[in-house]
Amino acid sequence: MLNILKNKLLSEKQIIQKEPNFREGLKLLKEKQYSKALILFKRSAAKMPNQPKILNNIGVAMAGMKNYAQAIEHYKKAIELDPNYYIAYFNLAIAYDNLSKIDEALDVVNKVLKSNKDLDGLYIKAVLLKSMLLEKKSDIDSAIEVLEDACAKIKDNNIIKKLIKLYYLKEDFIKLYELLDKEIKGQDIESEEMLKIILETLIKLKKEAEFPIYFNNFAQREGAIDEVKSLAGDYIKSGNLKASILLYEAMFNNDPENYLTIGQILISLYEKIGNIDRALEIAYEIFDIFFKKGIIEKLESLLKFIEKYKREDVNPRLKLIELYKKNNLLEKAEKSYEIIIEKKLEDIELVKDYVNLLEKLAEKDRKYLEKIVQIWDKFSAVFPDNPEVMLELGKIYANNFKYQEAIQFLEQAIAIKPDLYEAYFHLGLLYFSLGKFNRALNYLSKIKHLRKEFPEVDEIIKEIKKMDQK
Repeated sequence: MLNILKNKLLSEKQIIQKEPNFREGLKLLKEKQYSKALILFKRSAAKMPNQPKILNNIGVAMAGMKNYAQAIEHYKKAIELDPNYYIAYFNLAIAYDNLSKIDEALDVVNKVLKSNKDLDGLYIKAVLLKSMLLEKKSDIDSAIEVLEDACAKIKDNNIIKKLIKLYYLKEDFIKLYELLDKEIKGQDIESEEMLKIILETLIKLKKEAEFPIYFNNFAQREGAIDEVKSLAGDYIKSGNLKASILLYEAMFNNDPENYLTIGQILISLYEKIGNIDRALEIAYEIFDIFFKKGIIEKLESLLKFIEKYKREDVNPRLKLIELYKKNNLLEKAEKSYEIIIEKKLEDIELVKDYVNLLEKLAEKDRKYLEKIVQIWDKFSAVFPDNPEVMLELGKIYANNFKYQEAIQFLEQAIAIKPDLYEAYFHLGLLYFSLGKFNRALNYLSKIKHLRKEFPEVDEIIKEIKKMDQK
């Protein structure tokens, strides 16, 4: 023992300068080539016996090879040679922990903490190790106490994060929130686990409105959005819809590439929890985007949801009709008109648009002519004194060769509006077709008093007079 104490203890830097094997061994240790490093450290020990730094690194190499028992013996020798070599104490505590000797590990790590040495962050490492050992013993309160004491002495993010995790484990959300608010808000969030803890704490304390502040600092990380999607999916599977909604809402404003997809997911989630107002708000928002992009199938899907809760709002369906017509999907447009026309019979322009569409379809299938008649009949029931309706009905019946009905509606139109020259024109044509030339001339000549220039009328009048002379 006396010979050992007389041995001059060298610093790691001095050993590196004197012993190349030791220098190369340290390089291999960093590369985790433990067996090769061990060979070189043992060579160094043979040349320079009883040096704590060499013995400690032999222990580290052996621990790397999971030979913890021998590693412990070398750490102890290093400590025997230098009782103030606290890095060896720390490594010894880790080795005991790896052998599940928690009490022995705690005894050793306490010596490190009592030293108040912080060589290479040793104090912080020892605090974290002690809290972990106490956690393994299920002594969460003592683990928290160690970390709280450390926080009072030194500010370190790793200690703060560990304390947050233990508060979460103990469900002490008040202290957890206080620590988040003081130390984490505005800082980068580096892990999905921490984001989960923050989210659940804010939900528990009904402070969900603060979540975007933390999320924005997490979302900047590469790959963060994928992690959030995974976490949100896990919450959905577990039935925690509120947490998943908060995550998707945060992504809704931070993931432009998946904005529309996320919006559709949110609609479904909000509907499940009964928040229809927010679901509709999002539905309208992304409906407009799909409309601008012209994605019909997406609009059809969204429209089903919107009309489920907002049947009185026909504007989204009118936008879809616009796209149908633009893409020549006339039959789909007609079916959409049919859904809303009953609600919009008072809108004559809309009715005319629908009739124009039916007329185009009737060019290929005359069944649509009957629909035209039905629409104007319904419109006339709503507005019985509307001359425009009577005029349109007269024209429709005339096109269907129902001349008497046509004449009846056109004469009603004139009775309501004596200056409706189009009604006179069509009556003239009808009587001309029926061979009643005098009556045809009578109606057509009246147009001349209502409208001075009407070349087509002049030609028809000339034709009638010729035929009458024959």
